[in-house]
Amino acid sequence: MFINIDKGVDIVGDIHACFDEWLEMLDRLGYQKNEQGLYVHPKGRKMVSPGDVMSRGPKSIETMVFFLKHRHLMYMIDSNHGWKIARWLDGRKVQLKHGDEKVEEEFIEFEREKWKRKNRTVKKRIERHVD
Repeated sequence: MFINIDKGVDIVGDIHACFDEWLEMLDRLGYQKNEQGLYVHPKGRKMVSPGDVMSRGPKSIETMVFFLKHRHLMYMIDSNHGWKIARWLDGRKVQLKHGDEKVEEEFIEFEREKWKRKNRTVKKRIERHVD
């Protein structure tokens, strides 16, 4: 894949799921949220992260979802953490350490919260139909 960088490029690596700091950095670099909720640079610069977007920090899922939403505006190069997490998500046996275990904890909490919300929704539906 080729990225057109004629308007400039920003390279930021080792985000490590520090999502709030990531957004602050984008702001400092001049990226702005558009009507669709996507961050773009007013001068057309592109963002490239040469690896380690997730693991170690508190918000791996949110950081990865951010990059997925921005896949045509910002670019991420996969790395050792990403490869290991991808294998883990695929059900392969890997040792989650060096911060990767935080991703597992985050997914466990995500699933727990999702089911709590779903359970509340089901309870409310039943409540409305039972006299």
